Amino acid sequence: MIVAIAEENIGQVISVLRDSATGPHRSSPGAALAHVLDLIRAKHLDDGFAAITVMVWSEALRNRALAAQLAALRHEMAVDYGGLATDIRLPKAVSAESFATVLGSISAGFILQLALFGPAAAEDLPATVCALWPAAKAGSVRSPGNHAIKPAGPLKE
Repeated sequence: MIVAIAEENIGQVISVLRDSATGPHRSSPGAALAHVLDLIRAKHLDDGFAAITVMVWSEALRNRALAAQLAALRHEMAVDYGGLATDIRLPKAVSAESFATVLGSISAGFILQLALFGPAAAEDLPATVCALWPAAKAGSVRSPGNHAIKPAGPLKE
């Protein structure tokens, strides 16, 4: 049951990310990530999303099928986050895949902060990511890096 709840919640998070990253009102990387963090926080306040997610992650360490499901969800998020790399200047040595991993890691860390320390501990993160990755200026140079996102492998044992 916990896995089903987590799947539904993660699906909603991916939907908000996809809309922020690729929808008609495409956001900057910071704004897209802030939308995701705001949703995660609201879901946690509503139904304990962060704690449930951490429990699912723990179960995935023992359950290969669940680990594969989480890897597929991680790949979906990486594709959407990676698409945001075209909106900002990335150094040539930084790929869209690496950028997507950083944004995904911030999301995961935010979930862990909420689960362990409560909503107040992570309250300022959405505003912080907006400040770190503001909207691209008109005419800015797009990243020449590799923008293809490869599927993630399974969790390591």
